[in-house]
Amino acid sequence: ANTLSQKWREILKNPKENRWSKRLEFNDSYDVEVETLDSLITSFGKPDYIKIDVEGLEWEVLQGLSHTVKILSFEANYPHFKEETLLCVTKLNQLSPKTVFNIINQDFEFFWAEHQNFEFTIHWLNNTELKYFEVFC
Repeated sequence: ANTLSQKWREILKNPKENRWSKRLEFNDSYDVEVETLDSLITSFGKPDYIKIDVEGLEWEVLQGLSHTVKILSFEANYPHFKEETLLCVTKLNQLSPKTVFNIINQDFEFFWAEHQNFEFTIHWLNNTELKYFEVFC
């Protein structure tokens, strides 16, 4: 239970809010140095794949990206981070309007046989009942 997100921390502390229905404690804190994706790309080159797994800070991470990559994925936790998920998908579409999307469920299967465009994906994200999934772009 590590996170830099105060919002996620508060959700995890409340068993009525989190998907595990138990209270998670945060007894320790640590200073953590962070870097933007752009600075990592400058230092190490553009990767073929970026997986963002930052426990509630997906939107903040994507704000530090101005490059396109072949594949990018990030977690979505609904309903708490619905707005941030929509912002992430919108940002990726702004980086490249040709971006296509798919969703992986908890069974690690793609939802759709073909990746979908931005409009379809936004509509699906606005109407899904799923609580947790991975967005692939």
